[in-house]
Amino acid sequence: MQPSDNTSLSDLSARERDILRSIVNLYSEGGGPVGSQAISKLLGGMSSATVRNIFALMEEKGLIRKAHCSSGRIPTDAGIRYFVEHILRSRRIAPPDKERLDSRTTALSRDPSVLLNELPEMLAEISHYTGFVLTQETRPHAIRHIDFVLLEPRRVLVILVDTLGNITNRMVEISAATAPQDLERLRNFINANLADRSLYEIKAHFISELHHLRETYEALLDHIMQSAGPKIHSRTSGETNVFDYLNAAETRQIKMLLERFRRNQFYLDLFDRVSRSRDVHLFIGAESDLFCSPDCAAVVGTCEIPQSEIVGVIGVIGPRWMNYGKIISIIDYARNLLISSADKDDKRRNDDRDETEKDIQPAQ
Repeated sequence: MQPSDNTSLSDLSARERDILRSIVNLYSEGGGPVGSQAISKLLGGMSSATVRNIFALMEEKGLIRKAHCSSGRIPTDAGIRYFVEHILRSRRIAPPDKERLDSRTTALSRDPSVLLNELPEMLAEISHYTGFVLTQETRPHAIRHIDFVLLEPRRVLVILVDTLGNITNRMVEISAATAPQDLERLRNFINANLADRSLYEIKAHFISELHHLRETYEALLDHIMQSAGPKIHSRTSGETNVFDYLNAAETRQIKMLLERFRRNQFYLDLFDRVSRSRDVHLFIGAESDLFCSPDCAAVVGTCEIPQSEIVGVIGVIGPRWMNYGKIISIIDYARNLLISSADKDDKRRNDDRDETEKDIQPAQ
């Protein structure tokens, strides 16, 4: 049973909140069902019979469920989400986790790009799960050179060279057959007149200046921009750690999820869902279609680094019985470290520039 859409904190009594907190905390220690006796002993002053009665009420609300034939209960996906959003009190990182992150960060360069590369390993090491960082530039690099190779009447290989010297190849499917001479004219026009501009600037200038050629080339430019937009870069560590916590019977699901990791499809889908928000996001078990297994979960945080024109997504993938309070605090602290590193790097660059300007000022 799923909880109603209007379930709120006031819908649970103090006892129900205490029991849900206890179930989630005990569940996070090993993923096993939690019995009434364990709850009675933990809370004290509440009989096992009373606990079982409250279990029944919480089952009706869709927050917990029986685990197979066992008399114990485990939290549902909705119960875990309710716990995180309404009951979890502190998201302050534990001192040992903070010390480990700080010690690793101190040893790194002040360049935030170095920290971005190291963060996945740090997250995997501390959580014992799978750590990852996704990044995308918020502004595409300007184009220095473009070339087209017509492979079939409706298939074009687009070769882009940006101002940093990066070469990108994209296969573009177009709706109508294109003649080689049309592609040649477009290539010559862009390379001769619009070098060192972004694709968006190219299109805008093209449409405003060359109305008579708009119908011929506008659709092709749209296809090129869609296929050659900013790429998502993924860095992962502990990729197979999450599989240590899944049932061996889920071999097929494990292989499917691992394949999604390797093809980057998991990360592409995830980035698309969270990159426009600055909140911490939870993707829990069967509640999310990101996973091939109902026993997986992810905690994801986003951050923006304006100085580097980068949007970053920092996350941990683990079992649905992970310690959410711990993982959320680690993600929060890690992204703050990244933002702080970028701010310090920006200040250092400004200070260096000021010193340089002082050195070149003529003597009075």
